[in-house]
Amino acid sequence: MSARRLIVEADGGSRGNPGPAGYGALVRDAATGAVLYEIGESIGTASNNVAEYSGLIAGLRAAVDIEPGASVEVRMDSKLVVEQMTGRWKIKHEDMRRLALEAKKILPPSQVTYTWVPRAQNAEADRLANEAMDAAARGEEWRLTERPAPTSGGGQQAPAEAQGRAQAPAQAQGRAEATAQARGSGPVRPSPADGYAGDVTPTDAYRLLEQEPSAVLVDCRTRAEWSFVGVPDLSGLGKRPVLLEWQRYPDGAQNPYFTERLREQLRGAGDGVPLVFICRSGGRSVAAARAATQAGLGPAYNVLDGFEGPVDEHGHRGCAGWRAEGLPWHQS
Repeated sequence: MSARRLIVEADGGSRGNPGPAGYGALVRDAATGAVLYEIGESIGTASNNVAEYSGLIAGLRAAVDIEPGASVEVRMDSKLVVEQMTGRWKIKHEDMRRLALEAKKILPPSQVTYTWVPRAQNAEADRLANEAMDAAARGEEWRLTERPAPTSGGGQQAPAEAQGRAQAPAQAQGRAEATAQARGSGPVRPSPADGYAGDVTPTDAYRLLEQEPSAVLVDCRTRAEWSFVGVPDLSGLGKRPVLLEWQRYPDGAQNPYFTERLREQLRGAGDGVPLVFICRSGGRSVAAARAATQAGLGPAYNVLDGFEGPVDEHGHRGCAGWRAEGLPWHQS
């Protein structure tokens, strides 16, 4: 029986280099893409490189926690860490040598491969790292460790690999149906809006993301909503949404770094990238679209009714929005 395959996505950074620093990492099941573990931490004052190595180490340890014998692919947007860990670049700095050695001791080299990816393909680890850096900049200690643990009918935790396989056919069917539904003739025509490019229905948002190769979906809900409610699945389009909180969790305060973090996510994408903002029911995404427009980003669009839609007469959500229109999504 072949070893289970896991993917570690890791990132880290600092505000000032050195400055307030933090890292983020997550582990995915390679077969299904399901997130099995998320971890992030503020680490006080440190350099970008130290933070990036810290994210790598945390991600590898999380992978071992899930399955020590797994075959692990590490994906990072740090060219330095990837090249140093593969041995193609020499490690001259003593701190880097110590951290690289620590990382190499976690798993046998034969079980780990390293792949450099563009920043846009490392968005979720980058989001966790930025939350950690934001906390460090506020002088706060911050640590996140989330390991989803769905249970089987007998009350025991079902193996994550089996859970992922069970969900995969339904997800694939949803992607196929949504793609067929989203394809239509002619361009998407947004409704006029004040302060941003316009409003689009969820189905038209999916069509826009399909028709415009550079278009980006920005989910501006909170990390709690991403984890417990779900996120749009753009894998059928070869994309991933950018996850960036408009209001911080759990205090609900507006994220003062929103446009700055968004600009970082779009680095290298060129000017005029269409941005499609989605939240729970269309409130925060309007504010985010206006802020992006004021910052010179976009054109920016708002997804009407958001991911879950407004509350109905019974106090429930789900009668409208991305999920109600049958567009693909998955539980993070």
